Amino acid sequence: MALTLEGKKALQRARFWVFPLRFSVYTLLLSVAAGHFRRVVENPGLLHACAGLFVVMALERRAIAVDPHARNADQGSRQLLWAATFAPLLFAFIDQGRLHLSVAGPDLAPVLVVAGWILLALGQALRLWAMWALGPFFTDQVKLVEQHQLITRGPYRRLAHPAYSGLVLLATGLLLLPGSGVALAMLLLLLPWALHKR
Repeated sequence: MALTLEGKKALQRARFWVFPLRFSVYTLLLSVAAGHFRRVVENPGLLHACAGLFVVMALERRAIAVDPHARNADQGSRQLLWAATFAPLLFAFIDQGRLHLSVAGPDLAPVLVVAGWILLALGQALRLWAMWALGPFFTDQVKLVEQHQLITRGPYRRLAHPAYSGLVLLATGLLLLPGSGVALAMLLLLLPWALHKR
């Protein structure tokens, strides 16, 4: 069933409010994990991680939808991928705010912030380039499309999965920002496993 013009406008208005609401919920969860919102505000690494999360969510919120008649073959891999990236970030906030198991020292923290932002920017740029190259075939879920074509332009000339490669880069960068080595190790174990399951 096709949406009317009014229905499409209502859907766009609803999507506009979903992003700030989701970001607020994630930030609240991360603040609770750190022990208190004040700990987040007082910690440059955690503030950078919140800013990085905001950038990623803002740029990725408009995933291009494929044909609505495409068969969904996702089998829960989207949620698994989300958990594999968000759980280590949540642990980084717990580590920074409460546990202090593997927090970077004052000499290393600025280097990690710069390296984190560089990786995050490179990863996000690669993902956006892959989205652009796929055009109407890009989706955040695995779907089977009848009229699918092999894409060989853009980053697909050199990489088989540039969107996933970009995700690994940006997630690693996001985890470098708070400076938790244990959280980064969690990500490097969980994310490849989740991508393999996808």
